[in-house]
This record gives sequence, structure tokens and C-alpha cells, in this order.
Amino acid sequence: MSEEFMSEEEKRRAAAKKEMYAAEKKYQALIEKRDALNAEAERVRAERDALNQKKKELMQQIETLKKEKREVSDKLSLHRKRRDELNAKARELVAMKKEKKGRIRPSLGEEVKSLEEEVAALDRKQQTTQLSLEEEREIIAQIKEKTAELAKLKELLGEQDGLIKDVKTLDETIKTLFDEANKEHAEVVTLSAQVKDYNERIKSIVDEVSHVIAEANKKHEEFVDLKSKATECHLKAKEMREKIITTRKELRMEEKEAERVIEEHNENVKKILMDEKIYDEFADKSVEELLKKGKINMGPS
Repeated sequence: MSEEFMSEEEKRRAAAKKEMYAAEKKYQALIEKRDALNAEAERVRAERDALNQKKKELMQQIETLKKEKREVSDKLSLHRKRRDELNAKARELVAMKKEKKGRIRPSLGEEVKSLEEEVAALDRKQQTTQLSLEEEREIIAQIKEKTAELAKLKELLGEQDGLIKDVKTLDETIKTLFDEANKEHAEVVTLSAQVKDYNERIKSIVDEVSHVIAEANKKHEEFVDLKSKATECHLKAKEMREKIITTRKELRMEEKEAERVIEEHNENVKKILMDEKIYDEFADKSVEELLKKGKINMGPS
């Protein structure tokens, strides 16, 4: 029906229907947008969960590497301790060797030989030379003195031989200790390199974990934002749906009321028409009686 032939009430209802149809389209658009946002949120959540799973796996790798590193570090500590003990023992023996060498007189053998020659010369002089009693006594005293000194020197020479043997033994022991210490040091160097490698590998994974955590946090923030927008669309759609339902109920009630008014109008019209029919029948009957009796009865008999 053309709008110019519509009543104000009909125009109002038409406008309400138009508004309701527009609301239904907007509602549908909101539902589609909500579903799209939820789908996008699910995709982002899956990416976030994958990143969190990767972080968990990387953390497990770090724990495994740390455990292996601790085992190597324990070995390193043992070898380092053994090396330091060997070096300390060797240094003690070096000091002992130095002390013993300090007590050695390199010229002691020559001194003994020289003194032996002096005693022998005095003895020959006593045996082969015509001496006065005084001179002989003096030579005998010298021989006795030199012989006593020689005995002391020989005793010192015997002790010195022991010192020289001790020094030689110490040299061998010191060399053995330093050789063993060097072997331990080689192990320390090898194990230190392994520990350093573990540290670098752990640091690399820690850096990767930091990056993964940052990305997972971004994805979580994106997920929360998408879910918030989806919730906002859902609430708007819910509000729009309630408005549509309310408008539809109101229009339906108005339509029913209009139908009732039309039915009532039709009934009234029908009643009026029926009354007109009765009136026509009465009029026809009155005319007939008038014709028969010569007068008209103005009401039904």
C-alpha cells in the first residue's frame, strides 16, 4: 500500500517493522562478527598454547643440561682438587729438597781427600824423618787432631751421601707428582671446556625461552582482547535480540488488536447490513399490507 493512503497508525507500524528488520540484520551481523572473533581467538589461543608447550619442552631441556653439567662439574671439582693436592705436595717436597741441598757441601769430598793426604804426609814424616822428641810429639798431636777432624768429615760425608740420595729420590717423587698433576690439569681443562659448552647451550635455550615467553604473552593479550571484543558483540547481539523480540511481540499484539478491531468492525457492518435487510423485509411487508388494506403499518407486527 502506498504510504500516502496509510493511516498514521499504519505508518507507525510500518516504520517499526522496518526498524525491526534493520535490527535483525544488525543482530545477524553482530552474531557473525562474534563468531569470527571467537574463531580468531581460538586460533590465537592454540598458538599461545603451542608456545607454552614449547616453553615447557625448552625448560625440560634446560633441566636435563643442568643435570649433565652438574655431573661434569662434580668431576671437574674432583680433578681440580686432586691436581691442587698433587701440586701442593710437590711444592712441599721442592722446599724439602731445597733445604736438604742447602745442607750439602759440594767440596766435602775434596776436603776429606785433602785431609787424608795431610794425615798421610804427617805419618810419613814421623816414620821417615829424624825428629826431636818435641817435634815428634807435635807431629803426633797434629796427626791425632787431623785424624779426629777427618773422622768428623767422613761422618758428614756419609750423611751427605744420604742427603744426596734423598734429594735424588725427592727429584723422582717431585717429577711423578708434577706429571700426575699435569694429567689432572689436562682433565680439568677438558672438563672446564665441557662446562663452558653447557653454559653456552643453556644460555642459548634460556634466551629462546625468554623469546617464547614474550611471544606467548603477546598471544595471550591478543586472545584476551579478541574474547573481550567477542563478548562485547555477544552482549550487543543479546540486547538487539531482546529488542527484536520485544518489537515483534508489540507488533504482533498490535496486529491482533487491529485484527480484532477489523473483526469487530466487520461484525458491526454485518449487523448493520442484517438490520437493513430486516428493515427492507419489513418495508416490503408494509407495502404489501398497504396494498392489501390501504394503509401502512410503520412497525413490525
